[in-house]
Amino acid sequence: MKGLAVLVGVAILAWVVLAGPAMLLGGSGPEVTGLAALVCLAPNLLALGVAELFKTRSEYVRTAVLLISFVARLFLVLGLGFAVYLLSPHLKGHELAFVLWGATFYLIFLVAESRLVSRRMAGAPAGR
Repeated sequence: MKGLAVLVGVAILAWVVLAGPAMLLGGSGPEVTGLAALVCLAPNLLALGVAELFKTRSEYVRTAVLLISFVARLFLVLGLGFAVYLLSPHLKGHELAFVLWGATFYLIFLVAESRLVSRRMAGAPAGR
């Protein structure tokens, strides 16, 4: 549960620190940056929850789960981003900004989630 709170905290902090000044300087508003952050946050929260479920399994299972979640997370972000784009008419004309903000938040959240998972997995006893 602590990892979820940390990841949400990182998301809020990243959004305020990066998107806030960009909006003030005439960049994309919260309708673009906020959606991009949410699209990238949801799969990372899911991956963190899955990693938590498998933390007491063997090292091989944990490694497989991490590799699968890495690939699945990317496809989930792409799918969610496409769905949000299709369902949000105000994103029309802001496609490049949405993709660039999505890529930025994806990388930030990936680093944060990877640190959380690696620390958890390193300290978890392996069940045989």
